[in-house]
Amino acid sequence: ELQMVLNKKDFKAGEEIEMQIKAPYAGAGLITIERDKVYSSKWFKSSTTSTIERIKIPPGLEGNAYVNVTFLRAIDSREIFMSPLSFVVQPFSVSLDEHKTNLTLDVPERVKPGDPLRVRYAASRPTKIIVYGVDEGILSVANYTLPNPLAFFFQRRALQVKTFQILDLLLPEYSIVQNLSAPGGDSDKANGSNLNPFKRKTDKPVAFWSGVLSASPAKKDFIYNVPDYFNGSIRVMAIAATETAFGTDEKPTLVRGDFILTPNVPTFVAPGDEFEVGVGISNQAEGSGPEAKIKVEISASDSFDVIGEKAPLVKVAEAHESSTVFKLKAKTKLGSARIQLNASLGTKTSKAALEMSVRPAVPFISDLAAGMAEKPHFEVPLAHKLLPEFRKLQAGLSPVPLVLADGLKAFLDDYPYGCTEQLISKGMPYVILKARPEFNIAPKKAAEAFKNLIEVLRTRQTSQGGFAMYNPKDADDLVISLYVVHYLIEAKERGFNIPEDVFSRAIEFIQGEAYRQSKNLNQARLFAYSLYLQARNGKVPSNDLSFLRKSLEVNFKKTWEHDLTAGYMAASYQLLKQDSEAKSLFKNLELGTKTQSSYEFFYDSLYRNMALLYLGAKHFPELLKDLVSDKTMRASMEPLIQGQYNSFAASQAILALDALMTNAKSAVNLNEMKIEEVLGDGSFKNILLPPDAISLVQFSENAVKLKFSVPPNVPMYYFTIQSGFDKELPKVETKKKLDVIREYLNANGEVSAETKIGQELTVRLRIRSLEKPGFNHIALVDMLPGGFEPIVEAAVDSSSTSGEENSLPPEYPVEGGSEDEPNEYSPSGTPDGDAMFKFFDLIMPKAFAEEAKNAVETAISYLSTSYVDRREDRVVAYANYVSGDIQEFSYRIKAVNQGTFIVPPPFAESMYDRSVRYLGLSGKIQIKDAATK
Repeated sequence: ELQMVLNKKDFKAGEEIEMQIKAPYAGAGLITIERDKVYSSKWFKSSTTSTIERIKIPPGLEGNAYVNVTFLRAIDSREIFMSPLSFVVQPFSVSLDEHKTNLTLDVPERVKPGDPLRVRYAASRPTKIIVYGVDEGILSVANYTLPNPLAFFFQRRALQVKTFQILDLLLPEYSIVQNLSAPGGDSDKANGSNLNPFKRKTDKPVAFWSGVLSASPAKKDFIYNVPDYFNGSIRVMAIAATETAFGTDEKPTLVRGDFILTPNVPTFVAPGDEFEVGVGISNQAEGSGPEAKIKVEISASDSFDVIGEKAPLVKVAEAHESSTVFKLKAKTKLGSARIQLNASLGTKTSKAALEMSVRPAVPFISDLAAGMAEKPHFEVPLAHKLLPEFRKLQAGLSPVPLVLADGLKAFLDDYPYGCTEQLISKGMPYVILKARPEFNIAPKKAAEAFKNLIEVLRTRQTSQGGFAMYNPKDADDLVISLYVVHYLIEAKERGFNIPEDVFSRAIEFIQGEAYRQSKNLNQARLFAYSLYLQARNGKVPSNDLSFLRKSLEVNFKKTWEHDLTAGYMAASYQLLKQDSEAKSLFKNLELGTKTQSSYEFFYDSLYRNMALLYLGAKHFPELLKDLVSDKTMRASMEPLIQGQYNSFAASQAILALDALMTNAKSAVNLNEMKIEEVLGDGSFKNILLPPDAISLVQFSENAVKLKFSVPPNVPMYYFTIQSGFDKELPKVETKKKLDVIREYLNANGEVSAETKIGQELTVRLRIRSLEKPGFNHIALVDMLPGGFEPIVEAAVDSSSTSGEENSLPPEYPVEGGSEDEPNEYSPSGTPDGDAMFKFFDLIMPKAFAEEAKNAVETAISYLSTSYVDRREDRVVAYANYVSGDIQEFSYRIKAVNQGTFIVPPPFAESMYDRSVRYLGLSGKIQIKDAATK
């Protein structure tokens, strides 16, 4: 009901605000200037409904404030049917001119690549200044704007003054009410109211800053040397600040050379690839004319051979563009490789350089051989000849079994996959072996490894408190969740600061109903493992132990006592001070026992025996002499000798060997220990061993075997490890219980070994188990040929689907039969699509053969994957389960560079059963010019 108009919105401190006030009645009022408090006030009277008033802004008020007018109806006013109190609030701003510094930048409109960029700056008052510049392309992507310090430090503040009053409760004079209530009175007025290891080096982005400089009205210069590879626009910006004032300015400058070279190269290539580097040339040289011939020269690092002419003359008219092509071949020098281009015309020059990744067309391998010596002299063959890059050749020998931990750690360090279990296994040595000086693990490195792993675990902990294999949106993995808790307990006991929020939620999860199952021995083992970890954490799960034991004695009598289940229960009893119960259970367990593998639960003989050894060394040291002997240790190490190890069992072995080291002593004459390289010509080369009980050495790439010599009748432990990339492509296809077929399909669905620049191919991978019933946890690795890039947004995320029911008559089975009766057309009981098609063509009428082919295609299901990792040079699919039926995984790639490229062999392996592996053969694929007919 009260209205107010200010004479302007922006004022200076000390200035008067003039306002026109319109009221519904005569009366008196209060004017205040407010924000977080009342800064100024003034009373006024008005005998009319309109008045002009003034109030002075107090000195020191900055930013913004509010004018508040409260108006009280006069006692004799006849407007008694309106509220006796009315008010109005209007915001205004206080000028910030005294806080502004006028800042000016002068930059040239245009500079050349490689030339200095001179930035001249000045300020209206002495101040400190920062000058910085960024490529406009980066700023555009980041949606960056020049900061406004004044707007930040003098942000609009809300009105925070509270006003309390009782004036609107005042009653009008009774005589006035009587008069207005008489007949004819006007009473109606009351009615209103939301990661490739051979990484290429890339040009650094153009972004610079000056540091803090001093500025004044006198002009000064800051010089930035523009990189010689950059063409584009740079936005130069500056911010000035004193204790009371700020200033900003920005100016653009164009960086353009006489010639702009735009090369097109593959992101990565492999040794042996022959490819073309297309170079676009834009002639910006003033005065060069329509007949200009520019010399374009290429030079390359020792990773490439340049084939053909290296410095052609290219005709490019002034202000026009043209192109030329160079042909290169990649050599075996791996890593980031550089290509340098230089363009010249008389005194005018420009250059451009770029880096590519030269990486081998084979997967990374890590081959560990380890065990316990059976005789004084023995040889270990070295199966691989490896490229020098990322090569690790290491051996160990010791009477102390802990030496094996170094080989296992080396295997884990180089392990190429990254599910939650594998990351925990990688991190376990840095927790367990940190205190062992033999392994040279720096405390800082151990702390960093722990910190990085905890950050990943936070992202993989589910809403229930457990942990998923990859994605927290997936189901909790019961084994992995226990393993994470075990890792955190070990870390806590060794002085690491574990995150209580992660740990408490995980402990709560492993106490849940998900683990209270014992329908089979695998489930019972998880239940026992969870109770053991609860006891390690101070819980008292006595009732659950009793419940589990009764269930085991009913359902698995005479078998569970020899399973690792009994080991976890015995350790739990020991932690609960039930010593007799604990020892009676543990004495029945034998070290070195072979067990049936169950990789769905990460369970095998090596895990079983290493976990048992760990429990014995940690909780039953007085029983070790009965548990551990040369015979049982050798039997426990047998899977290592046979190469049957994995990341989970390797980590458990490190836990066991460290615990055993605490209780084990061994004395041996170190002079009787010897390691020799056996060279290709049969000669021997001695390796000097350090004077330590645990001997860790490097051997050379010339060795084809290692010969170990040890004292007789003394238990000795050894390992060798070869990690890296094979020098040669595979010559024969390796099928160990797995088969993979990879095909490149064109737009017509045809298998093709050639394509054109800009065209897309579908990469189709078909995989099957060659043994029944199948295998869990398969990693399928497909490296891309050079000249292609993956089309990420179009890639197929395979989901768990099964093929439709077969429509063939019973006499032509293609489903693979039952487990007891294999399919008659496939030795493994699984249909091979291509073989079946040939069979149909031979024996069937054409129409029926087509129907049969369609049925086979229908029977092929999509590969069920838990995670797909797409990199710039490879795609890795992690399959939950691969059966005897053909399963398919596909994605798309695009041809971006002309040339002939080596196709890396497809590779697949079980991440836990090392006897399951496939390595295919390499091939070649050609990318032609788009204009080729």
